[in-house]
Amino acid sequence: MFCPKCGKEIVDESVNCLFCGEAVAPAETAAPVEEAPKAQFGNDYEAQQPSSAAWGNPANVTANTVVDRKSVTKKEYIAKYAPANLKKNIRSAAIVCYVCVGISAVASLFLLDSPWMLIDVAIYLGLALGMHLGNSKLCAILLLIFSVIECIFSMIQFGSPSGWWLIIAAISAISTFNKLGKEYNKFLLEEPVDTTQSF
Repeated sequence: MFCPKCGKEIVDESVNCLFCGEAVAPAETAAPVEEAPKAQFGNDYEAQQPSSAAWGNPANVTANTVVDRKSVTKKEYIAKYAPANLKKNIRSAAIVCYVCVGISAVASLFLLDSPWMLIDVAIYLGLALGMHLGNSKLCAILLLIFSVIECIFSMIQFGSPSGWWLIIAAISAISTFNKLGKEYNKFLLEEPVDTTQSF
């Protein structure tokens, strides 16, 4: 038999280990090592073990998980299921807005010496972020209205239009949101999505 402490082989009749001095029971009275887990957990040891799925192993998640399309909101659809080219159009329109906002901020601080223009910059930035990150068509519409008003005032005050890039970006975003609305309606009418195939 082997010493339970140092693991070296000793004579079966030994009471103490010859190498480390550990007290050992004779082989006839020693409990088998394999029986210890069963005695601790009972006869249903295997049944008590947690499944690998409970520990986050995606390989054991059932493949029949489907998405209830009726419960998917429009914003969730845009974030997860919308066509990539339409999401790219919104992102491109937002980038144009960010560039225009940056130019306006620099112009108001250093060129025109008009800190009041920073209010307009903050409004444009908030609407662009709402359109881009919040997937909000309302923000795109408000961005268009605000841009048109600013362009008219610029024509009256300075004799030349300004902010027309923002108008183009807003129109592009609204058009894309309209297409996304149609795609979302089709999505609701189609068969359920198998999430194991989508991701």
